[in-house]
Amino acid sequence: RKSAVTSSRHPLAPCGMCLLATALESMLLGVSNLSGLVGMQLSLVPSSGKAITVAAGVACGLPGCTPPLPVRNSSVFCFGSATKLLTAVAVLRHVELGLLQLDDLAEPLIDRFLRATGSNISLRERLGAEIATTTVRHLTSMRSGVPDYDTVASRAWQLAHPTTDIDPLTILRQFVKPGFSCPPGTCGEYSSTNFVLLGMVLAGLKGRAVRRWEEPAVGCARLSERLQAITPKSHNP
Repeated sequence: RKSAVTSSRHPLAPCGMCLLATALESMLLGVSNLSGLVGMQLSLVPSSGKAITVAAGVACGLPGCTPPLPVRNSSVFCFGSATKLLTAVAVLRHVELGLLQLDDLAEPLIDRFLRATGSNISLRERLGAEIATTTVRHLTSMRSGVPDYDTVASRAWQLAHPTTDIDPLTILRQFVKPGFSCPPGTCGEYSSTNFVLLGMVLAGLKGRAVRRWEEPAVGCARLSERLQAITPKSHNP
């Protein structure tokens, strides 16, 4: 049976959970010291739903900054590419249900989303003529050749504005440089812009979009709610 006793280090934790958190904290510190990892955070979610975060290691806002800052329970990290898991599952769920095909052209669906937001962004002007032949498959497999918005400049801006979310339209307007690195499908290159565009593809499906893609059939039951409970607000789409 759970005890109501909590520790000063982990005040939200029942006694058994705070002991586990303390043990894991010591383990993380050892791993960090042994491997030289920059920093780690771990959240534990008891049945009460209240998250406990333990942290170990060091964190640095920008490469080369000194002195390094210790990672704390309140430290904020860019959630970053972890959201690609959610986007990929959502895309494949729509494919599974026959609402989307991997070889569908991405531009018409993205344009539908842009029109719905009242945006005057032209994908061809902003990214290049190659977007006309870019498919959902190209975006999902990182084989579109679309330039990456995640650069030294964009990371510096995010770290300088930790409480400001960068929305997808701002990413297109401000951080994505035009010019494909290759014709779609002819090269493989990691670019987070692919998944920003995939999010717009899903939004462009309008009423056909699955609203509860986190249902058990997707293997992500209540995943979005759980993520909101255990992670800080995302500042990196």
